[in-house]
Amino acid sequence: MDFEYPEAVRMIRDTVKRFMDEEVIPLEKQYHDDHLPKDVEKELIGKIQAIGMWNLSVPEEYGGGGLGALDMYPIREEIGKSILGAGHASGNLFSARVPAQLYGASDSVKERYLYPALRGEKTTFFAQSEAGSSGSDPASMETTAVRDGDDWVINGSKFWISYAHEADFGVVFAVTDKEKRNRGGITAFLIDRETPGWRAVRRIDTLGGPGRRPNELVFEDCRVPHEHVLGEVGQGFVIAQRTLNRNRLGMGPGSVGKAERALKMGVEYSEQRRTFGELLADRQAVQWMLVDSAIEIHATRWMSLHAAWRADQGEDIRMEASMVKVFATEMLWKVVDRMIQIHGGVGFTTDLPLESMLRNARGNRIVEGPSEVHRMAIARHLRRGAWF
Repeated sequence: MDFEYPEAVRMIRDTVKRFMDEEVIPLEKQYHDDHLPKDVEKELIGKIQAIGMWNLSVPEEYGGGGLGALDMYPIREEIGKSILGAGHASGNLFSARVPAQLYGASDSVKERYLYPALRGEKTTFFAQSEAGSSGSDPASMETTAVRDGDDWVINGSKFWISYAHEADFGVVFAVTDKEKRNRGGITAFLIDRETPGWRAVRRIDTLGGPGRRPNELVFEDCRVPHEHVLGEVGQGFVIAQRTLNRNRLGMGPGSVGKAERALKMGVEYSEQRRTFGELLADRQAVQWMLVDSAIEIHATRWMSLHAAWRADQGEDIRMEASMVKVFATEMLWKVVDRMIQIHGGVGFTTDLPLESMLRNARGNRIVEGPSEVHRMAIARHLRRGAWF
């Protein structure tokens, strides 16, 4: 059965592809560590807004394109082909990073946080993980929030938090009921950068390079007004899971985009490079690396499309999101590793984007939940009969 997107979606995809090819990918040699300076990022976003491609997935009533997960899939593939296409404080180059719960906030909160974020004027961060295991096991979270009149007082720390050193505000999760914990005892709070009592104490160097230096945060009697509770008290775990499921689905098109670009580079190089009088493309060992990569990319694309379709139907996609997260990130790691092998020494250099793709692919097997944790989650769903 053939599958084809509506013409309007294809036109958007093609416009995004041209922009990536002409404006973003040429910058990779200069900024090969997946890190754009703020002035460069701001200039690119301005150009994107000028061509009407900004906030494509934001609801129409808030000035966005209103595209669902399925329609956004091919667009995210094109964005994902560049090492500079996603992962910035503003979200990605084509969309603001906006907590979905802000759409249901009070008018005053929307005016102060939502609308400036949608315009690209304010950036945000997401703080759930801690130095222990609370990233994968929220029930072990130690950061607390205690009600004091019209305020909540937050104490504790967070770890692995991207963009907190420069973002204008963030969503911070804390335990508000130690007995219930992740079953109704975790709450999400909106925290302004200028709020006293919290700070980013250090940035953490990682294998991902300058583009991936998360923060350690400390909260000491940080007072937050009750109005800054996102959703309802005790529903923070549900909010976090919805956000993470959305991010995990995004690993599908992002991984496919990079893997497809890497595969194309591998095919083209194998048709040019000769060893011992023969093209690499004529050697079975190389052919199998290319073929296995194509098969895995194809499988990832259709798995991701199916999960995106289910998300648009409003169905429970927790198991599918975990499957996409595991399969897509492990696929990308294997494909890029093979393409580096085909390129030999040049693949190991910063002359090509492959080394940056590999470093970030390694990180993607951990962020948003390690593969092993997602396999555990999938096993739980299977034992409950979710697959049958």
